[in-house]
Amino acid sequence: MMRINRRVDYAIRVLIALAKQPAGTRLSTRTIQKTMWIPRAFLSRIIAELSKAKIIDTFPGPNGGVQLLRDPREINLRLIWEVMDKPLVISDCLENPEECPLNLGCPVNACWGRIQALVLREMEVTTIAELAREVRDAELVGVAV
Repeated sequence: MMRINRRVDYAIRVLIALAKQPAGTRLSTRTIQKTMWIPRAFLSRIIAELSKAKIIDTFPGPNGGVQLLRDPREINLRLIWEVMDKPLVISDCLENPEECPLNLGCPVNACWGRIQALVLREMEVTTIAELAREVRDAELVGVAV
């Protein structure tokens, strides 16, 4: 089953929390944890992985926190997925076509390829900046997000 795991979901939430702020703003992990409803045990691992991927930077100490390193318009869902999980492949036959007994004669291989391409394309055009803007807009009209 293709499912967005919690690590990917929480990473997106961390980045949205940061992208909602003016550029260069640092947020404490406590603030991110509370506003985005992320369990503390997950949050530290998520932040470590996003920092390792050079998407965010961390600052220790009482005035520390977390800050975006990249422009949120350059951070798309595919990037986050691949940093937090692995490349998206919706079928084993797309990842290892040589292992399929039907190989190129498979009636659904091309269909899976088209579906995967559509999903990846949508993930590539959906940015953190866009999602943060949608959240800000919803908050302005009083919709709980």
